[in-house]
Amino acid sequence: MQYFTWFGSGDLSTVGTSNQSSQLGAAALRDTAGAGAEAAAASYAAGMALALLHQQPPAFDTHRWRAPAGSLINLVRETSSLLPGITDRLERLRAGLEPRLRRPGRAALIHGDFSADQVLVDGSDIRLTDLERCTYGAGASDLGSFAAVEILHSMPLAGDTDVLALPRTAAMLDGYSAGPTGATETEVLGWTIFHLLNRLSEPFRSCSPTWRQDMVNQLDLMENILW
Repeated sequence: MQYFTWFGSGDLSTVGTSNQSSQLGAAALRDTAGAGAEAAAASYAAGMALALLHQQPPAFDTHRWRAPAGSLINLVRETSSLLPGITDRLERLRAGLEPRLRRPGRAALIHGDFSADQVLVDGSDIRLTDLERCTYGAGASDLGSFAAVEILHSMPLAGDTDVLALPRTAAMLDGYSAGPTGATETEVLGWTIFHLLNRLSEPFRSCSPTWRQDMVNQLDLMENILW
């Protein structure tokens, strides 16, 4: 058994949302601007905390980074088995994405599963949590993972949407860039597509009655980001 001290009032995915506001009462519902500012401040702090994590020395004796080519092949194979009609599109996506991910940019000690719900919030103070997938890899992978989850929670999105300008992602990237290192937009977008691909079967796993169309819509967006 593991025991952790309770921290904060929720996670970053709930800060500034209507769900959280309804729990806090009518006054919070009237203060949507304040809630948005709170979410932006917490997201910025999360980016700064992530940058600090990426500055830490490797936790392992060896810190060789493994390119994700094999993971891409496996993701395409597994997803194609669910929806064979998109196999050709997935292969084209894999071929276009793999060169972008071949070099890690800045390799670092990474969270491994970073998203807004992995950030606990207590006012202006935050904590990163759920570090069981912490490993050595491309720092931009954590940034792309965060963006991908916000994208999925914001679907449907227009094809020309600037996915890195979604509110929590934009503030988090600003906080991350305020540190001593950063990542290029090309790196972040590449890893965003990777993590969207990694989650492409989620509509099926969640038993969405429109899971086939949901997957196609998500694939449409991934292609628009890549090309």
